[in-house]
Amino acid sequence: MSQHQPSFLRTHRLHMLRGAVLWLIPFLLVTAWIWHKSPETLKAWESRVPRAEAAIATVYATPGITDKSGSTFNGTDGPPATVALIMTHLGLSPPLVERALKDLPPTVTLAFSPYGDLQTHIAAAKKHGHEALTLLPMEPGTYPNDDPGPKALLTRASEHENTKTLTSILKASNGAIGVMNYMGDSFMRNEGQMNAAFETLRIAGGVFVERRDTHTTLAVAVAERNGVPYLGTDANIDSDATEAAIQKNLLALEDAARKRGTAVGVVEPYPVSFNTVKSWAQTLEKRGITLAPLSVVLAHRKAQTSTREDTPRENHAEQ
Repeated sequence: MSQHQPSFLRTHRLHMLRGAVLWLIPFLLVTAWIWHKSPETLKAWESRVPRAEAAIATVYATPGITDKSGSTFNGTDGPPATVALIMTHLGLSPPLVERALKDLPPTVTLAFSPYGDLQTHIAAAKKHGHEALTLLPMEPGTYPNDDPGPKALLTRASEHENTKTLTSILKASNGAIGVMNYMGDSFMRNEGQMNAAFETLRIAGGVFVERRDTHTTLAVAVAERNGVPYLGTDANIDSDATEAAIQKNLLALEDAARKRGTAVGVVEPYPVSFNTVKSWAQTLEKRGITLAPLSVVLAHRKAQTSTREDTPRENHAEQ
């Protein structure tokens, strides 16, 4: 039996080798066919796969679309419209600041927290062509449950203490075009405290931007009384931080700019906000919208106010 064993092993190996070759030949043939046809196949597959950017392209780049409000956007038709966008709550996370500087158009205004390195961030923003604001923490109606931090202006603090706090923030804000409230609906309803704060803002110069919500404040009246340039925002773009909601709010912001000439929106540094705003900004020119720095919108609104104030006198003179 031992004499036949080597012969058996050789025969068995030969059969295994023959079987492997028989399997290898069709495998190679199929592989060659797939390789030859792969460009066609991939093209066919891609034509049937939904594109991730289709939603943005459809909403922002196609002339003649109609949103739910009934507004139709036909390329550059319609009156000139200017939009400003502020990205807020930057400064506590260096990667978010870097992304804002890298991904956002320089016409987007950046608002930085006083609890970060203000001077470094403002300088970096200016270097990349952005206008900068400093966030001014103020007492909210839900204080102390919602605490704006140790640099906040508080109704329970003395006017002297608040002025000292505000002065230190403004001193660290060299290069910013102004300040924007962080919280503050309670503080901005206190006329005495607001007068003291706005007197300090007038001396320092710059604009006060009010991030408006449902609360009524004294900011407009006190700013006018103290000679402080005032600008109120029109929309919180990503209060619902989903792509569809952000797209809808951006379209509404455009519509507001078409009706009034200018509009100001605020966005947070959410990943979805970065992506959606970046795509939206690339298509604005096609629809006759200008994305401008905040100071440009402020100048437009001053001009509109001057025109309205002059009109009655002109009419009276004609009569």
